Amino acid sequence: MTRFQQVNLALGVGLLTLIATLPRAQTFDEAARMNFALATDRCLDVMIARNLPNASFSQAGFAYRGVDRGINSYGVHRGVDHFFDAPAETARATVDAPDRIAGICSVLTTHMPETAAAAIVQQTILRQFPNAQINSPTQWSVRRADGLPLIISTRTIGTNHRYEKPGTVQVSMSYPG
Repeated sequence: MTRFQQVNLALGVGLLTLIATLPRAQTFDEAARMNFALATDRCLDVMIARNLPNASFSQAGFAYRGVDRGINSYGVHRGVDHFFDAPAETARATVDAPDRIAGICSVLTTHMPETAAAAIVQQTILRQFPNAQINSPTQWSVRRADGLPLIISTRTIGTNHRYEKPGTVQVSMSYPG
């Protein structure tokens, strides 16, 4: 092998090594799964640790968006929906109020089937709470120190939902009662 060939071989090996160590671009599906898992984690944070949603989601890179639902035909204000959106509309969380302890927290996505979402939810829950109770493949319970269980469940929204498009996967977290 000539000196020229040796140098080219060394440069080629060095270039391949450099390419192998460069971070790989994230696909949209990977981003959707990661943001869904992060939103689930943040919902657990606001429900179990009782941290304020605005701080918890904002620090994780979610953007707040309030949507006024208007007034119904009886003149009653329907309220405001509070969303925390992940980048590229990959996932979003909704809470009853962004600046007080949450009574309910939900995560929504249109970018994966319910079975994949449930697997992510279960992995996220069991990583933080290994003693969580698995009630079914789509429902879990996590007990707090005060004894009330946080009920976590997934479902796919059908055609009769007022605000979400059919096929949207929702994870709901709330306490009984």
